Amino acid sequence: MQLLPAVLALLLLLSSSVPGGGLSLESLLTNMRCKCIKSTTHVINLGLILTIDVTPPGIHCRRKEVM
Repeated sequence: MQLLPAVLALLLLLSSSVPGGGLSLESLLTNMRCKCIKSTTHVINLGLILTIDVTPPGIHCRRKEVM
């Protein structure tokens, strides 16, 4: 039973040293520009929308993008 705490401590230590564990998702972006081609104020039929993706402002684009 004394081996279990040592193994758990070792696993905790190894899991915190995983490469890329502290990187933000923004740093993994390869395309550093806005994704929206154009913006619109027209009403969009809700039947045409399958998913909504909201990207907050960041280093890739200064605007909040809703796609």
